This record gives sequence, C-alpha cells and structure tokens, in this order.
Amino acid sequence: MEIELRARLTNGPRLLKSIRRNKRAVHVGSSVEDDLYLRHLSDASRKLVLRIRRRGSSSILTFKGKAKHADTAWPDVDLPLEHPDELEHLLLASDYVHVVRILKRRWTFRFNGLELNIDQVRKLGWFVELEARGTEKQRPKLESKIERTLADFGIRPTAIVRQGYVPLAIAREQGQ
Repeated sequence: MEIELRARLTNGPRLLKSIRRNKRAVHVGSSVEDDLYLRHLSDASRKLVLRIRRRGSSSILTFKGKAKHADTAWPDVDLPLEHPDELEHLLLASDYVHVVRILKRRWTFRFNGLELNIDQVRKLGWFVELEARGTEKQRPKLESKIERTLADFGIRPTAIVRQGYVPLAIAREQGQ
C-alpha cells in the first residue's frame, strides 16, 4: 500500500535547494510527468482508477484502488507500459473516460527511508510529497514518521494537504 502526505509550499525552489544541500538526501532523479487518470463510465465513485504516466520515453500503467483515510493511503500496482497512446485509445473506446490530466516537474530523493518528491504541478503550484510503502496496520506509524519529517523541514501542519493531486485538480477545474 502506498502511504503518502503532501504539503503545499510557498517557496518550492527554496525547499528544493535545502534538500539538495542535505547530506542525508540522495537525489534519485528529476523528470517531467504527464499523468492521465481514467475511470470506467460505470464507476462513478472511482473505486478503481487507471493512470497512464508518460515520463520521457517510458510509460507506466498504474491501477489505483479506492483511497483510504482522507486520500493518504491506497492500494496500487504499477506496470511498465510500451504503448500508452494505443492503450489510451482502447480504453476510451471501451467506456473509460478522462478524469483529469496532471502535468508536473518532479525532483525525487530518498530521505530517511522515505521517497521525497518536490513537485511543481501545473495550475496547482509547488508541493512536497513524502511516501512510504506499508500495510494498513503500519499506516498510522508511517504517517507519523512522514509528519515528523515534514516538520523537520519546517513545514507547518496547516500546510499538509490530505488530498491527492486528482481531487485538487478536479476542484480547480470546477472552480472550487
């Protein structure tokens, strides 16, 4: 299970610079990601969402189950994808519909046993996202670890956003 929290940043470039200088942070890479989220027409509550992530010359298909606990944890499976355009056309012809497209620039680090991402998300702004993998039983402990790590970086609890980029982007599109 993917367990993550994100926080909205008022100055993303400053935090990025600080993390790059931190000797415990290992830079994994940076990328531009084009994430297309789809759901089946009959699945109005989005119990299963598909994501086609295009990153450079590679793509990943992700199956995401229904979020648990305020959109901070959900089961997911990632699979390499060789033909993202063809799959997108097939899904759209098979009663799948676009939910939202999210474009972002991402800088990824390993820090304190967590994946740490600094994201500049088009139309949403800058975020820091910390992710762990674990079981439902481990979730409270891992969320606490993530919250402590955010606090160590000077992120206030009020900046934590307990929603994923999908509901944030949908709300923005709907003018909320």
